[in-house]
Amino acid sequence: MSTQALGSNAYLAIQQNAAGTNFPTTPTSFRKIGMRGGESLKGGINLNSSSIIGLGVNPRKPTRGAQKVGGGIPSPLGWQLGPLLAGCFGAVTPSTLGSGYYQHVMKLQAVLPTYTIEKGFPDINAYITFMSAMFGGFSLKGKDEGEQDIDFETTGMAEVLTLHYKTESANFTNGLVITGGTSGAKGRIVFDYDTGTTGILLLVDVSGTFQDAETITDTSTGSAVVDGTINSKPTDSSLTDPGHDSFDGFSMATIEEGGSAIAIVTDFDFSLKRPIKATPTCGSKGVARSLAPGNAVIEGNINTVFESMDMYFKALKFQESSFKVAYQNGTGVGTAGNEYLEFLIQELVYDKDTPVIKDDGGIIYNGPFKAYLQDGSAGSAIQCTLKCTEATIIS
Repeated sequence: MSTQALGSNAYLAIQQNAAGTNFPTTPTSFRKIGMRGGESLKGGINLNSSSIIGLGVNPRKPTRGAQKVGGGIPSPLGWQLGPLLAGCFGAVTPSTLGSGYYQHVMKLQAVLPTYTIEKGFPDINAYITFMSAMFGGFSLKGKDEGEQDIDFETTGMAEVLTLHYKTESANFTNGLVITGGTSGAKGRIVFDYDTGTTGILLLVDVSGTFQDAETITDTSTGSAVVDGTINSKPTDSSLTDPGHDSFDGFSMATIEEGGSAIAIVTDFDFSLKRPIKATPTCGSKGVARSLAPGNAVIEGNINTVFESMDMYFKALKFQESSFKVAYQNGTGVGTAGNEYLEFLIQELVYDKDTPVIKDDGGIIYNGPFKAYLQDGSAGSAIQCTLKCTEATIIS
């Protein structure tokens, strides 16, 4: 009986790339992500229809287009998601709170870090690598009970193939084409994780099928022996598994609107979006040369039991307000079992929304808002603070 890959054993893992590059220096610090079902991270290649006419009614073979890499990573909100949140903000200021526990204050900056992401299906020894991905933001849904849903958005440069090698006799060169001595298979080297006589080649434009134990050479002097087959081994054989401790509605320690505690919120949602443009160039064969994050857009909704006209009048008068929500385990000081995660929006205005009578039950007021930065002391339209036992969440 054939083995089917199972979602319960599959994983996503990330490692931050070295500054100014599209890859980690060494792929030995990949970290698993705790997910909900429904992740949609994938790569695709455009197929461009032929414009030929006059040669019959049947369509002609399409031409290849640019790669598109991206999708969503949904998860229950938890403090172990610090590296993903840091990837959305870009700027992180760490500080030591005590022996073995730390604070990380995240703010928006123009430049975002990039990550290599691996999707693993160990049931069938299949592993897919996404090169140079950015986190283009997240959306958070808060509610009175149960796990709090957070969804991250990613955009990447390319989906690449991995080929492990051993017995290297001469170094490979990025950008050159390798050829299998027995199979005749070919692939262009994007990057070489070289650890001496062993390593991993990241490839695009692959044709044919590389064979285990065959010799591969590049168009210069690079030479080694294939160890396995394409995408048959994980990039990092000893993944870090940080676990996942979900915050729930009962973990909501603070919720404030306009600087004061508010007890009538039924649910809320807000999102941070950074549109990321992937730009391929002529000769790149569909692989993006760069990723450019755009300006931040922060908006959301605060739904409340309709007990007063306060939020209605704030919207009507275009009056500035603010919103803060904080989750914590235990005391929230940052030690193990006492983690703390806070989101602060210092400046926002509401879009006026008239209460509606849906049925004979209680009326809910919907308060849609947009956030901005004008003179907020945080210097960031949205700020996130994490207290936990991890000393580093971004490098």
